[in-house]
Amino acid sequence: MKHHESIGLRDLIEDFLFSLRAEGKSNGTIEYYSYLLHPLLSYASEQSWSDNALSLDTHRLREFLTWTATRTFELKVANNGGKIVKKAKPSTAWPYYRVLRRFFNWAVEEGYLKSSPLATIHFKSPPEPPVEGYTIDEVKRLLAACDLNIRTAAHFLDILDKRMPFPVKAIQVDGGAEFEAIFEEECQRRGIKLFILPPRSPKLNGGVERAHRTHTEEFYEVTESSFDIAELGKELLEWERVYNTVRPHQALGYLTPSVFLEQQKYHQGKELMCH
Repeated sequence: MKHHESIGLRDLIEDFLFSLRAEGKSNGTIEYYSYLLHPLLSYASEQSWSDNALSLDTHRLREFLTWTATRTFELKVANNGGKIVKKAKPSTAWPYYRVLRRFFNWAVEEGYLKSSPLATIHFKSPPEPPVEGYTIDEVKRLLAACDLNIRTAAHFLDILDKRMPFPVKAIQVDGGAEFEAIFEEECQRRGIKLFILPPRSPKLNGGVERAHRTHTEEFYEVTESSFDIAELGKELLEWERVYNTVRPHQALGYLTPSVFLEQQKYHQGKELMCH
């Protein structure tokens, strides 16, 4: 196998991420690897290391991993826009080590490197956090949540009834937690049919699966929301408005859902008048 004499670290990382895409890895997986590999680029630049990936040795990688475990960083506070400074824990280095190990092993397999500079660095996975028993107060809150589930199911269906522009006659779910007995009983009480899909059958739920992709790519991946529940809720309501009244949909002949619905009501009304 031919080994490369020189290749930039950034180019090598981009080639690795491209290979993950070619393997069919999810966007979330690729973003995870990118998130943990790019700090190595920043650190190498700050330390004035050579851009040549072949210049990375065990000593420098130890230095980088030590930095990931001891560095300080700032976090934005969602409510007031302030910042807090936190120090990394020793266990922080573990995910960086795992990703670097996968990255350098791939570089060896592809012939970019003769051997992995990480081969002699050994990490022990961080210990599992101890499991603590529930306190009396926590048990009381868990019991209270059972009653909350009943009220939550009713509340969800109330909201659905008020916000949908047509009567809800049936709901289809994929067998997740949302169709627990409490929700099923509430649907029966209201005369709403509940269809439960069999396990591992996303093709039977194609419209929803496609919508998930749209919401991920056009909202979650680009939103500037801090993902604070209150803030995210406002952003989601605005995205709902855009999705239903502004964004054209190819499946609807490039109409918005609201315009398409109005057209359907109009045509149905004409058919009733003709009969």
